[in-house]
Amino acid sequence: MKSHFCLIQGANVILGIFIMFIVFLGLLFLPNKTLAATPPLLPFDNTGNLYVLDHGSGNILCITSDGVVTIEVTAAEIMAVTGETSVSFINRGIAFDAAGAMYFTESSSDCILKRAPDGTLSVLTSEADIMAVTGETSADPEGIAFGSDGFLYVNDEYSDSVLRVNPTTGAVSVYVNKATLGALVGNRVDMECAIVGAEGGIVYAASDRSDTIFKITSGGTPSILAGGTPPFSDLDVFMTRAPNGDLIIADNMGSDTIHRVTPAGVVSTFLSKAYLEACIGQNVDLEGGIAFDDSGNFYVAENDTNTIYKFDTALQCSIFVDAAAIQAVTGIDPYLGGGIAFAPRPAPPPAAVPTISQWGMIILSLLLAVTAIFVLRRRSYMVSK
Repeated sequence: MKSHFCLIQGANVILGIFIMFIVFLGLLFLPNKTLAATPPLLPFDNTGNLYVLDHGSGNILCITSDGVVTIEVTAAEIMAVTGETSVSFINRGIAFDAAGAMYFTESSSDCILKRAPDGTLSVLTSEADIMAVTGETSADPEGIAFGSDGFLYVNDEYSDSVLRVNPTTGAVSVYVNKATLGALVGNRVDMECAIVGAEGGIVYAASDRSDTIFKITSGGTPSILAGGTPPFSDLDVFMTRAPNGDLIIADNMGSDTIHRVTPAGVVSTFLSKAYLEACIGQNVDLEGGIAFDDSGNFYVAENDTNTIYKFDTALQCSIFVDAAAIQAVTGIDPYLGGGIAFAPRPAPPPAAVPTISQWGMIILSLLLAVTAIFVLRRRSYMVSK
């Protein structure tokens, strides 16, 4: 009888442990909504839309993936910050950081501006700030790009130097000066729009007069990656990076070709003049910006038609947004002689990590305590019997 009772007692204990185990699993894999990470909500767009510096209207345009055009930053907003009476975007660049903040150069004020993730527009680095470090009587910041170190790198055409700018404070310094670059190309230096960052602290920047692409290693030491005529003829326009890390650079004035340059300096044709003119149906002008989206499609802001063309991953051409669509929004004929850039898409939110909430821990502790008391009481009873 006693052994039979003990078997029942053991079965009860096992059943209690099994119930606790099931409850524990349920609590363990119940997502804790209070601890689950959520992506930041940014007032400024970070959904991968294309942003365009339109010199014609002085506005910065936003274009969605299906070609809907809106005005993101007005000329009036820019003038209110710079104190100038006009906005000029010819040969000016635009870049984004990972948080969706926008950085761009502007010619009337010769300054670098920032639009923060909360939408606040400000002068990040003024013309006076640049002049103070270059020692020149003016400044002319054009191309702008982020390096892998998180700093902004800017081609200043007036001093023909590459500047480094802190994107938080706006503090600026000369990263590579004209004398250092000129020593490599016989002083034929003209630093305009073409500049991009790459992994390992590398910055690529192009000089128009010598038609040279410089590779600048971390620390500011330049060397010639590729250059000369041929293969180049007029590198006063924009450069970007392909998804595989190759440089893609436009070449205007006669050549009207878009080149591919590998990190080893091998130059080939990415889009030929003949192919571009067949797509556009007339002569081509490559003074506008170029960019890739995160699907590998390539976009060209063609300056003669003031139309943005899209080339898919097979390089098949189509009109993304034409001049009429832009004019319908701004009321002014566009002039696409400035940069274009895609805002970053947000990283996917992290998956909810299975956790035990505070209430879950309390309930589990109570269950364990009750079970322990029950077992001890039964054992005491059996001993007394």
